Amino acid sequence: VCSSDLYSVAWHFLFVNVSSSLPYTLVWVERGRLPLRGDLIVYRCCAYSDGVAPPNMRFFKKVAGVAGDTIEVKQRTVYVNQTQIGYAKERAATGQPLSPIVPETLPTPVTIAPGFYFAQGLTADSFDSRYQQSGLVAQAAILGVAHPIF
Repeated sequence: VCSSDLYSVAWHFLFVNVSSSLPYTLVWVERGRLPLRGDLIVYRCCAYSDGVAPPNMRFFKKVAGVAGDTIEVKQRTVYVNQTQIGYAKERAATGQPLSPIVPETLPTPVTIAPGFYFAQGLTADSFDSRYQQSGLVAQAAILGVAHPIF
């Protein structure tokens, strides 16, 4: 094996998903590729999640919005590009209050800025970009694009 092969192997890893946010248990994570809408990503979440999630916890979600896409919130229902993403619950499972990604006091739609992504879990209870406490995912927080194994 040449040294360049070792380098490319070091940039990939396996990730085990223990949540119900997505229906996959084991994924191969490809580092160094920017995600596209619809890709699955692994990222470090929520430095300021107000105790809903531990700082730097690894999350596994689907990219539902990219730079230039619009986010709207109508009566706590969140939309990306006018496609319903889900309802922003009022409280986390821990009982802590949750706020929709776009405060009701701001006019909508809001445009996703370059370098940020809207991450979506696939269950109603997912802690994802529907909430201010999770927020949009910064490109720097993304560990890689995930490819399901099973």
